[in-house]
Amino acid sequence: ILQSELDESQAEREMLAREVESEKDSFIRLSADFENFRRRSSAEILESTEKASVKITREFLTVLDSFERAAGSVSPETEREEKINNAYQSINKQFVNTLEKLSIEPIEALGTPFNAEIHSAIQQQESAEYDDGIVMMQFQRGYKVGQRLIRPAMVMVSMGAAAEDSAEPPETGAPLEESDSVEAAEESDNVQAPEEADAGQPRL
Repeated sequence: ILQSELDESQAEREMLAREVESEKDSFIRLSADFENFRRRSSAEILESTEKASVKITREFLTVLDSFERAAGSVSPETEREEKINNAYQSINKQFVNTLEKLSIEPIEALGTPFNAEIHSAIQQQESAEYDDGIVMMQFQRGYKVGQRLIRPAMVMVSMGAAAEDSAEPPETGAPLEESDSVEAAEESDNVQAPEEADAGQPRL
């Protein structure tokens, strides 16, 4: 009887151990599923936030571009105009700082190698100052939020320094000009062969 009870107890322990192992596996799977869900949710939230930022920023950038063009065209000549210009520049700086607080960063283009992923080349030009493939002028500033591009920078790309034209060496054995060839032909016609000259004179 005691052996039978021991066998039953051992069987119950083994069954409980299997149930615990099964529950442990279920817990591990649930934990992994929850972690994957949390990561997907975080990625989706981040993507949604970036998309919203991109949409809003594109609308504001049009205003910022117009403001920068207007501020850049101002040429203050008096002290009052200088104060107004400084106020414009201060507002522009505040605008850019606000964008940076929203993780929206301008793309530095001038003097950097051309990158088709963040630059839009609208013109190429020879330059002695910039090497081939280097951005030499920026027409419109580009922006990005995180790793997402809001808009590329519109730029001009250098083609490098212009190649100097080397002087061509004079050609040897060049054909005679037409006038020279005519004169040479006339001279040859005036020169008589020895036999012809002797034939034209009376024999002694």
